[in-house]
Amino acid sequence: MLDCAYGLDETPYEAACDRLARETERLLSAHGLLLFPVPKYGRGLELLKRLSECLRGVSFSADALFLKNLSEQRAGGFWYRPVSIDAAVSPCDGQTRGVVFVSDPQLRGEPARKIAEQVLARGGAAVMTGTLEKDSYSETLFRQGRMSLLRYPVHLNHPQFERLKRENRFVRAIPYPSKALSAEREIQF
Repeated sequence: MLDCAYGLDETPYEAACDRLARETERLLSAHGLLLFPVPKYGRGLELLKRLSECLRGVSFSADALFLKNLSEQRAGGFWYRPVSIDAAVSPCDGQTRGVVFVSDPQLRGEPARKIAEQVLARGGAAVMTGTLEKDSYSETLFRQGRMSLLRYPVHLNHPQFERLKRENRFVRAIPYPSKALSAEREIQF
C-alpha cells in the first residue's frame, strides 16, 4: 500500500505551498488573526518554518504542546528534522494579530475549541491545511465559511504515486486511502 491520499489532484508541491503562503497573507490582511489547527506532531512545525520565511512581520503563537514540540525540535530531539526554525513563538494568550497554532486539527478537544472561539470572536479566521473529518468542529467551521482549506501537501497524489511505483519493483502497488481511486479491498497473499 502506497500513500495516495490526494488522489487525482495533480497540484505540484511548490504550487500548493505558494498558494498557501499567498492565501495566508491575504487572509491575514483581511482578518488580522488566523488559527491553524495542526496535527500534534509534524506538519505544524513545517508550516511555522515555511510561513515565518515567507511572511514578514507576522507574529506567531501556539498552544502548550506545539511549544513543547518546538522546544524539543530546537534541542535536536531525534524525532525531528534537524532544520533551523528561527521564528519566535509565544504562548496563546489573547493575541489579536498574527498566526495561532493549536495541536488539534479537527478541534475536537475543549482547549483547542476554546482557542478557536477566541480567535473567531476577535474577527479572525481559521485555516485547515489537511483533511476535514466528518462531524468535527473544523468541518462545521468550514461549512459556516469561517475556515479556509489551504492544503499543505504531506501526502502523494496519483502522478507521484505512479512515479514511485515506476521507480521501484513492487509486485503490486495499491493506492491508499484516496476515495477518488478504487483498489481491491481484499488481497490474497
